[in-house]
Amino acid sequence: MISRPTPTLTFAEDGPAGAICNVVHHRYAPGDGFPMHAHAFCEVFWVDGGSGTHDVNGSARPLGLGDIVFVRPDDRHACRAGREGLEIINLSFPGEVVAGLAQRHANAWPWRDGAEPLMANVALPTRERLAFWAGELARIDDSALELECCLLDLTRLVSRQARTSLTAGLPLWLVDAVGVFCDPRHLPGGTERLAKLCGRGQAHINRVIRASQGRTATALVNQCRMEWAATTLRLRHGPVADVAQACGLVNLAHFYAVFQTHFGMTPRQYRQSAQRALPGLPDSAALEARRGYYP
Repeated sequence: MISRPTPTLTFAEDGPAGAICNVVHHRYAPGDGFPMHAHAFCEVFWVDGGSGTHDVNGSARPLGLGDIVFVRPDDRHACRAGREGLEIINLSFPGEVVAGLAQRHANAWPWRDGAEPLMANVALPTRERLAFWAGELARIDDSALELECCLLDLTRLVSRQARTSLTAGLPLWLVDAVGVFCDPRHLPGGTERLAKLCGRGQAHINRVIRASQGRTATALVNQCRMEWAATTLRLRHGPVADVAQACGLVNLAHFYAVFQTHFGMTPRQYRQSAQRALPGLPDSAALEARRGYYP
């Protein structure tokens, strides 16, 4: 039997005339999908609903909600929907359009070398951000600025995993949720709020954090709280009790104990150390100068 060559799509065939990118929302019924093909451009697609199977470069990978795949030029791939169907949003663009970005951010660029394209899973907050970008790019499909902003956001998303002690070793969906949780509006909710941001149960995220970092979810949450508290103590003037309450530790003695465990000094000592006099100015003048920048 003579095997048929895999067709290769060009961007002119895939995208609208004159555009530098193309955004499409595909809905596949159970068992349907797209046939094997290659293409001479970059694309990224993410699962917006349902499940399926992605066949790429001779390997079959399951697809589920939140999976995102960075398909490179010359990757050979096909997709088939599962029992409940499959919804994907696909963004494609010619690689030469963003060659400068790829060069400047080579170490983090998600369309990287390897046997298979990079694949990750992202939590709800990131899926919402991706939906925003899809809407922007579909509305202004000739904007190089919008495309570059979107691709930089995606690059930051996949490259920030395990870059700090806070999230080192955690799966990407949890890294993403921790990033949202560090907003002080979420801190008082503790592990329960973190679990809701992940879309998973507290027991599950505790097991994942223990397996990845050897500590509890409470310990991770308290590190988020202490990092925010330390920044607030450096940049704001006000009662330490207000800082403790704002980050969710209403028991002041407990807040002091947790803070001292993290930083080796009390909150008051930390603030005094961080707010030492600027060179050549007395303490009072230094504080007034700082108040000019940090009300």
